[in-house]
Order: sequence, then C-alpha cells, then structure tokens
Amino acid sequence: MNLDFDPTGQKAYREACSQLGVVPVSYVLEHICKNEVDIKHHGLGPKGAKAIATALMNNTMITKINMRDCGIGKF
Repeated sequence: MNLDFDPTGQKAYREACSQLGVVPVSYVLEHICKNEVDIKHHGLGPKGAKAIATALMNNTMITKINMRDCGIGKF
C-alpha cells in the first residue's frame, strides 16, 4: 500500500502551485475533498487552472467541478 498517495490531490495541488509560481487558493484546498466543487469567479488564470488539473489527476472524490469565469481563457 502506498502511504504517500493523497486521494484528495491537496499535496499535488500545493506542489503544482509552487512549481508554477501561483498562490494556492484556500477555497480549493478547503473544498477539494467534496464531490462537487464550485470555484467560479476565483480568477485562477491559466496557471491556477493547470495546478487544479494536476490535483484532479490524483483526486478520487470530485465528480463535478465548475470553473466558469476564472480567467482561464477560451477553449
């Protein structure tokens, strides 16, 4: 069993933020362990969104996430 595995992705999020040079959003850290996360209007920007995407690769809890109007850019 891997004792370092973090099913919430909090550790991965903090590390990604550090590598990308962005400040971790406390709201994300507080709600990353829920099934649904609504982080619209948080002004994450592309780097912040990338940090969250990194966390979601490990997260086994979130089934729905709303990142509308976070300054990510158009897809």
